[in-house]
Amino acid sequence: MPEHAQSAGQAALSEQLQQLRDRALRGGRSQAAAIRAAEARAEHTGVKPPAVSTVSDWFKGRTPPEDFERLWLLVEVLEEWASRRGRQSPQDRAWWRARRLQWKAAWEQARPQSDVSSPEPVSRQRRAGIPITAADPIRDLEVHPSIEAGRGSTAPADADVLPPYVEREHDQHLRETVESAQLSSRLVVLVGDSSTGKTRALWQAIQQLPNKWRVWRPVDRAALLAGLASGAPTAHTVLWLNELQRYLLPHGQPDTEGRAASALLQLLVEPDRGPVLIVGTLWHSHCQILAQGPDHSGFDPHQQARALLDNSTLIVPEHFSTEDLAQLRHHAASDERLSEALHGGGHRITQYLAGARELLHRYDDAPPEARAVLDAAADARRFGAGEHLPQSFVQAAAAAYLDPRHWETQTDTWRATWFTRALTYTAKPCRGVPGPLTPKVAPPGQPRAADGPLQLSDYLKQHLEETRRLDLPPAGFWAAAEGNLLTIDDRVALADAARRRWRLRLAAELFDAPAQAGHSTALLGLARIHLSIGDEQRADLLFARAADQGSGEALGDWYWLRKNQGDEAGAHYIDRRAADAGEVASMLRLAVAEMTDAERDEMDERFRSDLAEAAARAGHTDIVDYLTALTAKSWTESGAAQLEREARENGYEEGQGYLSGLWRLAHDAEARTRAYEAGAAQSHPEALYELAHLREEAGSAEDAIELLRRAARSGHDEGASALAWRLRERGDLTEAEYWFHELVRRGHPDHWMDLASMCLSAGDPPGALHCYQHAAASGEVELSQAWAPTTSEPDWWQVCRYGLDPDGTPSARW
Repeated sequence: MPEHAQSAGQAALSEQLQQLRDRALRGGRSQAAAIRAAEARAEHTGVKPPAVSTVSDWFKGRTPPEDFERLWLLVEVLEEWASRRGRQSPQDRAWWRARRLQWKAAWEQARPQSDVSSPEPVSRQRRAGIPITAADPIRDLEVHPSIEAGRGSTAPADADVLPPYVEREHDQHLRETVESAQLSSRLVVLVGDSSTGKTRALWQAIQQLPNKWRVWRPVDRAALLAGLASGAPTAHTVLWLNELQRYLLPHGQPDTEGRAASALLQLLVEPDRGPVLIVGTLWHSHCQILAQGPDHSGFDPHQQARALLDNSTLIVPEHFSTEDLAQLRHHAASDERLSEALHGGGHRITQYLAGARELLHRYDDAPPEARAVLDAAADARRFGAGEHLPQSFVQAAAAAYLDPRHWETQTDTWRATWFTRALTYTAKPCRGVPGPLTPKVAPPGQPRAADGPLQLSDYLKQHLEETRRLDLPPAGFWAAAEGNLLTIDDRVALADAARRRWRLRLAAELFDAPAQAGHSTALLGLARIHLSIGDEQRADLLFARAADQGSGEALGDWYWLRKNQGDEAGAHYIDRRAADAGEVASMLRLAVAEMTDAERDEMDERFRSDLAEAAARAGHTDIVDYLTALTAKSWTESGAAQLEREARENGYEEGQGYLSGLWRLAHDAEARTRAYEAGAAQSHPEALYELAHLREEAGSAEDAIELLRRAARSGHDEGASALAWRLRERGDLTEAEYWFHELVRRGHPDHWMDLASMCLSAGDPPGALHCYQHAAASGEVELSQAWAPTTSEPDWWQVCRYGLDPDGTPSARW
């Protein structure tokens, strides 16, 4: 193709290649050397290497690459030279995957249109979704309805269902994203707690799109994956993913394969399927889960989700600012609902309009039978059951929450109708807003089933998740979960919730049927239960079965079981199998194990060279001076934020760990000590903590403890933990106990295990049981991780080896 006939995509790819070449060839490298490096890689991949003349045509934009893999051979070399980024950490691997997707998108844009094929002519395929102009925001898109005007209202009967919209700061950013989506595909996810106005903000934002745009809301993850795989046209479509956790955290569990996130990432980079606007909402708690990095074993189930959400979230404030309230006053003059919210809602305007206060009043004032139903439904939802709960389950579970003494004093009529009356109470609207627990709405044109599933209010669910977070259900709840038409995934989710709360016998019973059917999560859960109680042989078999069903987590646990048993050959076989399946932790272990000393020295030297270049760019002639300045800057808020960004870009989870790694490259312990002494003089908690370790390494144990004490008092949790352990080791039990309790109060329930251990050492098994009950109630202390197979038995075996019964007493052997 002549240069003057370049397509826009071809010109963009050419420019992108030239910019990458310019960055990569600094320091004396040449384009010919890059081509030779690509040729060397081609020998191991089977891909035909690009010729010199072909590469020249690519850079000049004369012809686009016919094969992406040939292009990637060269681009990969240039990206390595430009970024100097390895593939050791999960973050590095995620970066490389993202770069490959970005380059593939650019290549797709540059291809001649005739190369782009589809399984069926677009004109004959049915487009997903419905026109935005035809969508009902409440019925079709789950926008919260507003409360109705109060009694004595003069509002007209045909007043808008939704009140006038008050724009806030986040709406401006949202509007810009929607506008840019008309040119190329975009993703935006609003993050905020329930009833903060997330879906309403999205609805208002997409009103600016032209009439040809449609909106598609898949009902669940399966519908999303099926719709995207169908090849149906998606151009000029808003993909509406309210409560994005439904798709990325199915049934509250990690999507270990990342299928939904990967499919969405692919949609965003496929130019022939766009432009598409993907919009979603998340609660803060779900966003935090999806942002989590690898665990201690390297297992990283949220890798794809993190890549998807990176730089795509927008926080929706819980409260209206003073400026927001000023705008609200203007609109309140013409709408009685806004006027009422202005005078009665304080700064929580959206929550008031969504009926949050009415819902809480309805819960607080509920009669005993309705309170039992609401608590049972809330417990099921917070333990991972889906949003649609079978009535048979709710009735059977709620019966266990009723007070037997109250039951005995009621009439036969009351006892025969208690559940019907409870549902009547919970389903009654709260001033036009759906009640706290309502039957699922039937699709248009279909009658509502009398015994259809029940749905708990989002706001009430979030409220009860917090207020009931340490409450554990009665035995009847678990019995109801075993026999009342829950889906297999719901049953597995509840089983895992029981396991994480040490109800091991109950969990095993719930896992049993799904495990026999080959459910990988159920098999993994059973394996962890048997490992927890010391049945290593049974655990080994179950880990193997779960791995055969595709569980990457099972491979990780199975590896550590064999490793701790001393079976190096078996552990290596499992690690190799996991690496072949794409498990990052196993790839990293194998890569490190196979690295020669010379390769390690070469990598360290490359890192030192990178560090010297960074120092020079910052105006320092010496690495130590640069690191001293960087350390001092890290004690400021802006400097700490910058350090965190650099750490993430270089594959580290947090800034201070990254900084410590840099100091190790400098090989100057004295300068490092002086830098942290300067921070400690300013009482910076992180400096105190790091200096304590340096003092301890130098043999000054007393100085280390005093520095840790100062760090702990300043709110440094790692410092408090290190302090508590060292105090216990030297016999200062009273202060050690104080700090363990303080850590629990700060949100670290795993330290209940330390307190229990202290009780056992003091000859107080009842006190230890009390601590274990608290650890179990948190749902955050994993027994199969609290004990790895060793020659010694774990402390908790002395009190509750077989877990706890529903009432918290130790279970008998089962």
